[in-house]
Amino acid sequence: MIRVSRYAIVVCAALATAVLAWVPGCTDRPPKAGVRFVYEITSQGSARSVDALIVLLTHRIDPEGTANYVLRVSPDGQQLEVTMLEARAEDVAAVKRLLGLNGYATFRVCADPKDVPNAEKMRENRLGGLEATGEYEWVPLEWNSKKHWDRVSELLFGRANIMTRKEALGRFIGEGVVYVIRDTNDLVTPASDEVSDVEIIMLRHTLDVDGGDFDRFIKGMSFADGSPIILFYVRPEAQGRFAELCANNVGRRMAVVFDGRVRATSTIRSQMREKGIIGGFRTSQECDEMAAVLNAGMLGVRLRLLREERF
Repeated sequence: MIRVSRYAIVVCAALATAVLAWVPGCTDRPPKAGVRFVYEITSQGSARSVDALIVLLTHRIDPEGTANYVLRVSPDGQQLEVTMLEARAEDVAAVKRLLGLNGYATFRVCADPKDVPNAEKMRENRLGGLEATGEYEWVPLEWNSKKHWDRVSELLFGRANIMTRKEALGRFIGEGVVYVIRDTNDLVTPASDEVSDVEIIMLRHTLDVDGGDFDRFIKGMSFADGSPIILFYVRPEAQGRFAELCANNVGRRMAVVFDGRVRATSTIRSQMREKGIIGGFRTSQECDEMAAVLNAGMLGVRLRLLREERF
């Protein structure tokens, strides 16, 4: 359970900070229209103070400090209330997405197909429900292939290679990756079209660089095609490890694994030390949201939506 301070912080459009007592459903002025979310807070790992949690979440959902949002934690530290005044539908959807993320990012190296012995057998074992052993590990993608085949295909085969899902089902080798597409009927809830049914093989020993090793994440634009990208800077104390990771895996694909799912990949062309780029975003909003979550940092708690109220 998180530590509870006496007061909670209210962040509004004017960037003012006020102290409010916890009264569910109450705001400092009558809203014209809006939405209110109430979440259950479950601690994960080290405790976080109320003030720290509110600041982190505010940086995540309102990085520019311009939105009229009110965030409060109950005195027992078990519930979070987020009130959005005069919120647009797209803003409501974005805040729900952002609050549903833990924010834990790791940089992993994909196993190169030519270096994986018995890759086909590993695929058959995975289809049978068996985990990988030894130095390898199956890691799911962010998307479901039935609903987002364009995203899955691009990650597995690259933009230049056009492949249908039916063709891909009979294969297991992509562009620098070994993959498997599983039957979502065998996977757990939620609905099958929202469950990741695609996994790729990662090297286990690359779990040594994560989001905490990076100083900041800045949104930019690719010189190659104008697509949105995130430029990241490595903290001085982690530059040696990051440089070694890249130097030992030139030619392989590196994946950004976000909350346990592969979000993007790129080929390591040379040794990197101080900075790098994350690509693969389809929209500017998608890039903005990822940068906001990465800059805010990992929550350290789990938020479960209890109810959503319109007013």
